[in-house]
Amino acid sequence: MKTIEIKQGHDDSSYFWIMPVKVDSCELITEDDIEGQYDYEISVEEGNVECFLQYFFYKYFDKTLPYNINRHDGNMYLRDHSGKVEFELWLEYNFFTYEQIEHMLSEIEWAAETLEKDIENPYLEPIKENFSIFYMAERDSKDYIAGVTDDASIKRNIFVVTDFYKRFVRYMRNMMKKNPDFNLISIMGP
Repeated sequence: MKTIEIKQGHDDSSYFWIMPVKVDSCELITEDDIEGQYDYEISVEEGNVECFLQYFFYKYFDKTLPYNINRHDGNMYLRDHSGKVEFELWLEYNFFTYEQIEHMLSEIEWAAETLEKDIENPYLEPIKENFSIFYMAERDSKDYIAGVTDDASIKRNIFVVTDFYKRFVRYMRNMMKKNPDFNLISIMGP
Protein backbone atom coordinates (compact mmCIF):
# COMPACT_ATOMS: atom_id res chain seq x y z
CA MET A 1 0.00 0.00 0.00
CA LYS A 2 1.31 3.44 -0.94
CA THR A 3 1.97 5.94 1.83
CA ILE A 4 2.76 9.60 1.37
CA GLU A 5 5.76 10.18 3.58
CA ILE A 6 6.07 12.80 6.27
CA LYS A 7 9.66 12.79 7.46
CA GLN A 8 10.52 13.87 10.96
CA GLY A 9 13.46 16.23 10.82
CA HIS A 10 15.11 18.09 7.98
CA ASP A 11 15.64 16.53 4.54
CA ASP A 12 17.87 18.67 2.31
CA SER A 13 16.54 17.19 -0.89
CA SER A 14 13.38 18.38 -2.69
CA TYR A 15 11.33 18.82 0.46
CA PHE A 16 9.27 21.53 2.11
CA TRP A 17 10.32 22.15 5.72
CA ILE A 18 7.71 22.91 8.35
CA MET A 19 8.46 23.87 11.94
CA PRO A 20 7.55 26.18 14.82
CA VAL A 21 9.49 29.44 14.88
CA LYS A 22 9.86 32.62 16.90
CA VAL A 23 10.73 35.94 15.33
CA ASP A 24 12.42 38.60 17.48
CA SER A 25 10.78 41.53 15.75
CA CYS A 26 8.34 41.85 12.91
CA GLU A 27 10.35 44.67 11.29
CA LEU A 28 12.93 43.84 8.59
CA ILE A 29 13.02 40.10 9.24
CA THR A 30 16.17 38.30 8.13
CA GLU A 31 17.24 34.74 8.78
CA ASP A 32 19.18 35.91 11.85
CA ASP A 33 15.91 37.06 13.48
CA ILE A 34 14.28 33.63 13.26
CA GLU A 35 14.60 30.96 15.94
CA GLY A 36 13.45 27.56 14.71
CA GLN A 37 12.39 24.60 16.80
CA TYR A 38 14.26 22.01 14.72
CA ASP A 39 13.41 19.14 17.08
CA TYR A 40 9.85 19.30 15.77
CA GLU A 41 10.57 20.03 12.11
CA ILE A 42 8.94 17.85 9.46
CA SER A 43 9.75 17.49 5.75
CA VAL A 44 7.24 16.79 2.97
CA GLU A 45 8.41 16.12 -0.60
CA GLU A 46 7.62 19.03 -2.94
CA GLY A 47 5.53 16.93 -5.35
CA ASN A 48 3.30 15.88 -2.46
CA VAL A 49 3.00 19.50 -1.37
CA GLU A 50 2.09 20.58 -4.90
CA CYS A 51 -0.55 17.85 -5.26
CA PHE A 52 -2.10 17.78 -1.80
CA LEU A 53 -1.13 20.78 0.37
CA GLN A 54 -0.40 23.74 -1.89
CA TYR A 55 -4.08 24.66 -2.14
CA PHE A 56 -4.23 25.01 1.67
CA PHE A 57 -0.88 26.80 1.99
CA TYR A 58 -1.91 29.40 -0.57
CA LYS A 59 -5.40 29.82 0.87
CA TYR A 60 -4.22 30.39 4.44
CA PHE A 61 -1.11 32.44 3.69
CA ASP A 62 -1.77 35.91 5.12
CA LYS A 63 -0.33 38.59 2.85
CA THR A 64 -1.08 41.21 5.50
CA LEU A 65 0.73 39.47 8.37
CA PRO A 66 3.62 41.78 9.36
CA TYR A 67 5.97 38.79 9.56
CA ASN A 68 5.29 38.02 5.88
CA ILE A 69 5.33 41.64 4.77
CA ASN A 70 8.72 42.30 6.35
CA ARG A 71 10.60 39.19 5.17
CA HIS A 72 13.96 40.32 3.90
CA ASP A 73 16.63 38.22 2.19
CA GLY A 74 19.52 40.50 3.19
CA ASN A 75 19.31 42.55 0.01
CA MET A 76 15.62 43.33 -0.40
CA TYR A 77 12.13 42.70 0.88
CA LEU A 78 10.51 39.59 -0.58
CA ARG A 79 7.88 40.62 -3.10
CA ASP A 80 6.77 39.40 -6.51
CA HIS A 81 7.59 41.39 -9.67
CA SER A 82 4.68 43.77 -9.00
CA GLY A 83 5.63 44.37 -5.36
CA LYS A 84 3.02 42.06 -3.80
CA VAL A 85 3.67 39.77 -0.86
CA GLU A 86 3.09 36.15 -1.91
CA PHE A 87 3.72 32.62 -0.67
CA GLU A 88 7.33 31.94 -1.65
CA LEU A 89 7.98 28.46 -3.05
CA TRP A 90 11.77 28.35 -2.80
CA LEU A 91 14.05 28.78 0.21
CA GLU A 92 12.11 31.54 1.94
CA TYR A 93 10.18 31.56 5.18
CA ASN A 94 6.40 31.71 4.88
CA PHE A 95 4.90 32.51 8.26
CA PHE A 96 1.56 31.36 9.63
CA THR A 97 0.18 32.03 13.10
CA TYR A 98 -0.87 29.04 15.15
CA GLU A 99 -4.47 30.24 14.77
CA GLN A 100 -4.18 30.31 10.96
CA ILE A 101 -2.66 26.83 11.01
CA GLU A 102 -5.48 25.54 13.20
CA HIS A 103 -8.06 26.89 10.72
CA MET A 104 -6.15 25.23 7.90
CA LEU A 105 -5.96 21.92 9.77
CA SER A 106 -9.70 22.01 10.40
CA GLU A 107 -10.31 22.38 6.67
CA ILE A 108 -7.87 19.57 5.88
CA GLU A 109 -9.76 17.33 8.34
CA TRP A 110 -13.03 18.27 6.66
CA ALA A 111 -11.50 17.52 3.25
CA ALA A 112 -10.29 14.08 4.39
CA GLU A 113 -13.70 13.16 5.79
CA THR A 114 -15.54 14.48 2.73
CA LEU A 115 -13.18 12.75 0.29
CA GLU A 116 -13.99 9.46 2.02
CA LYS A 117 -17.76 9.97 2.14
CA ASP A 118 -18.67 12.28 -0.75
CA ILE A 119 -15.75 12.49 -3.18
CA GLU A 120 -17.91 14.19 -5.81
CA ASN A 121 -18.79 17.10 -3.50
CA PRO A 122 -18.29 20.26 -5.61
CA TYR A 123 -16.49 22.02 -2.72
CA LEU A 124 -13.66 19.51 -3.14
CA GLU A 125 -12.93 20.50 -6.75
CA PRO A 126 -10.23 23.11 -5.98
CA ILE A 127 -8.62 20.70 -3.50
CA LYS A 128 -8.57 17.84 -6.03
CA GLU A 129 -7.43 20.08 -8.89
CA ASN A 130 -3.72 19.25 -8.49
CA PHE A 131 -4.10 15.60 -7.48
CA SER A 132 -1.85 13.34 -9.53
CA ILE A 133 -2.21 9.59 -9.77
CA PHE A 134 1.58 9.40 -9.88
CA TYR A 135 1.66 10.57 -6.25
CA MET A 136 -1.33 8.46 -5.20
CA ALA A 137 -0.74 4.98 -6.63
CA GLU A 138 1.98 2.35 -6.48
CA ARG A 139 4.23 2.28 -9.56
CA ASP A 140 3.06 -1.19 -10.55
CA SER A 141 -0.66 -0.44 -10.19
CA LYS A 142 -2.98 -0.23 -13.19
CA ASP A 143 -3.82 3.40 -12.37
CA TYR A 144 -0.16 4.46 -12.27
CA ILE A 145 0.66 2.61 -15.48
CA ALA A 146 -2.37 4.12 -17.24
CA GLY A 147 -1.24 7.54 -16.00
CA VAL A 148 -4.72 9.03 -15.99
CA THR A 149 -5.85 11.17 -13.08
CA ASP A 150 -9.63 11.22 -13.25
CA ASP A 151 -12.50 10.82 -10.80
CA ALA A 152 -12.38 7.03 -11.04
CA SER A 153 -8.63 6.70 -10.41
CA ILE A 154 -8.77 9.27 -7.61
CA LYS A 155 -11.64 7.38 -6.00
CA ARG A 156 -9.75 4.07 -6.15
CA ASN A 157 -6.70 5.62 -4.46
CA ILE A 158 -8.23 8.27 -2.22
CA PHE A 159 -7.31 6.40 0.98
CA VAL A 160 -3.66 7.34 0.30
CA VAL A 161 -4.55 11.05 0.38
CA THR A 162 -6.93 10.87 3.33
CA ASP A 163 -4.38 8.90 5.36
CA PHE A 164 -1.76 11.56 4.54
CA TYR A 165 -4.12 14.38 5.52
CA LYS A 166 -4.95 12.75 8.85
CA ARG A 167 -1.29 12.13 9.70
CA PHE A 168 -0.33 15.66 8.64
CA VAL A 169 -2.99 17.14 10.92
CA ARG A 170 -1.76 15.02 13.86
CA TYR A 171 1.88 16.03 13.27
CA MET A 172 1.00 19.70 13.04
CA ARG A 173 -1.23 19.78 16.11
CA ASN A 174 1.38 17.90 18.13
CA MET A 175 4.05 20.32 16.90
CA MET A 176 2.05 23.31 18.16
CA LYS A 177 0.99 21.63 21.40
CA LYS A 178 4.59 20.76 22.29
CA ASN A 179 5.81 24.29 21.50
CA PRO A 180 3.38 26.73 23.15
CA ASP A 181 6.09 29.37 23.60
CA PHE A 182 6.54 29.61 19.83
CA ASN A 183 3.93 31.65 17.99
CA LEU A 184 4.47 30.93 14.30
CA ILE A 185 4.81 28.02 11.91
CA SER A 186 7.28 28.42 9.05
CA ILE A 187 6.73 26.62 5.76
CA MET A 188 9.76 26.80 3.48
CA GLY A 189 10.12 25.25 0.06
CA PRO A 190 13.25 23.53 -1.28
